Amino acid sequence: MLLLSPFLFLILSTILPNIVAHPEKQEDVRSPQDIQARREFLHGAGDTLSRCRSALNGRSISEKAIKRRAQWARALRAKDGILVDKLSLGRRDFGTVLNTDHEQHRSGLGSHPSDEELFGGRIDCVLQPEVTVGPYWVKGEMVRNDIAEDQPGTPLYMELQIIDTTNCQPLSGAFVDVWQANATGVYSGVVSRSNGNRYDLANKERTYNRGIQKTDSDGVVAFKSIFPGHYTGRTHHVHLITTIDAGKTSSGTLSGGHISHVGQVFFDQDLTDTVEQDYPYTTNTQPRTPNRDDRIMQEESETMDPVFKYVWLGKKATDGVLAWITIGIDPRAVYHPRAAATVGGGSK
Repeated sequence: MLLLSPFLFLILSTILPNIVAHPEKQEDVRSPQDIQARREFLHGAGDTLSRCRSALNGRSISEKAIKRRAQWARALRAKDGILVDKLSLGRRDFGTVLNTDHEQHRSGLGSHPSDEELFGGRIDCVLQPEVTVGPYWVKGEMVRNDIAEDQPGTPLYMELQIIDTTNCQPLSGAFVDVWQANATGVYSGVVSRSNGNRYDLANKERTYNRGIQKTDSDGVVAFKSIFPGHYTGRTHHVHLITTIDAGKTSSGTLSGGHISHVGQVFFDQDLTDTVEQDYPYTTNTQPRTPNRDDRIMQEESETMDPVFKYVWLGKKATDGVLAWITIGIDPRAVYHPRAAATVGGGSK
């Protein structure tokens, strides 16, 4: 496997209002207005990239990121009793993204790679138009950082840093909603013929692999989950929505605010291939779709690199993965994605 110097990838998102369903649910039909909006978005990308690049690579933001990720990785290893000498580490067109190795280090950048080698590097500013919300978004999920619940699978620890593209600084106080399939490719909260057992009505009440966190002063949210499984027509991915000016209710859910970003984040093919060799991923009978054949990943990768950087926490995949990405949004943007359900019920 190639060993590349570490990079953090900023995904700049602003004004594309086209939000559609997963490819297996409906076709991606774009109106002339959507097509023109995409062209305008791409045309103005250069100015935003140039403006944010130097700010993001300043010592304050980059040094904090290195320290934060290194401390988290060490704490996770200590908590789980993982005894290894060193962390095991794991564009601008689709081919480049597919051929980029986002694993920071597997066999070693040296006998004892530094925190900067593992978690640092120049923050690249790259571009993402808004993409599909998918048919499995459930409104009203809980504000929490542990979304694994009782689901079996490879531990996945995700850090997402949100950047305000209007001033190129970390965006604090935003709520980031994430959701994903479980190890066998099934989403909680939705009953559908394309989502596991359509006769399992109890799935409407389940909440695994869903949750919301509020960004801190560094624009960061962190989640404990499991590595997502694949399902028909889609490669492994995590959905996210960012809400601005919302509040947390006494019941632990969100109230008010407006949605300013809808996106999906992906994983290296080598990483997914490795995880799929272990239980319970081996029990997933749905056909796999590799990254190269995932239409949504291909769309995102036309202008950006939507793939997590990551490190292995131990010597084997089941020890867990720490993954991170930096996402730029325009908090002034407003989107109105359609939810498949709300907590407490709903189906397609």
